[in-house]
Amino acid sequence: MKLIAALLFSLTSVFSYAQNGEQKKIYVAFTYIKINPGKASAYFNLIKNYSPKITEHRIRQGGVLGWYMYELRMPTGTATEYDLVSLTVADDFKLMFDDLDPSDETMRKIMGGMSDQSIKDIFAQYESSRTVIKKEIYVLESNAVAQHPAAKYIWADYITGELPDMKSEASRAIFRKNLPVDNRSNVNVIAATFANDLALFSDGVKVPANKGKGQTSGSVVHSELWQLVEYVDLNKIK
Repeated sequence: MKLIAALLFSLTSVFSYAQNGEQKKIYVAFTYIKINPGKASAYFNLIKNYSPKITEHRIRQGGVLGWYMYELRMPTGTATEYDLVSLTVADDFKLMFDDLDPSDETMRKIMGGMSDQSIKDIFAQYESSRTVIKKEIYVLESNAVAQHPAAKYIWADYITGELPDMKSEASRAIFRKNLPVDNRSNVNVIAATFANDLALFSDGVKVPANKGKGQTSGSVVHSELWQLVEYVDLNKIK
């Protein structure tokens, strides 16, 4: 079965948000999800038919900038801890903790008068089709200049140590962990490199490390390859 990383998005489109007007801190919630046995088709159906509409409503309410869904292409296998990574991007820290499930009344508005029973059935399908493994909050550290659609692929390097010494560029973003602090893994940075052509990753991805006086170079703990499945952001709903 093909693994899917629910996430969300090309962070390159998020960069443009920070470039317009006031510079605001951008938060990203990484939610790692495991699809329950036999529920892949049901969950992907929810992702395609309901999650984008719910997210668009949240974006129009303000604060939320985007939501992206990515397929976990590497590593693969039944022993992987999670199948999906869902990214929610916002410029309001409180929204990182808000319940993403809208009220029944809001759902009726979003879905055009859907019955209470239908709404309960949808929420029940979400609960039965997947398990949330963990959620982590990061801050977008790098600035981007590009304004283009979500990238089809992301190469994610999980790093311990100092931030990589990276210049602002459209093809890469740096995220520093905000919560939770976990000394067991020591991973405090994710470096995400974007591409629309998988062949660009054929020789791997080089992550430069800091070399300043008194600094400890960061090291890559592990890497993952994600493929875009679904997304909604400000650029898409304009």
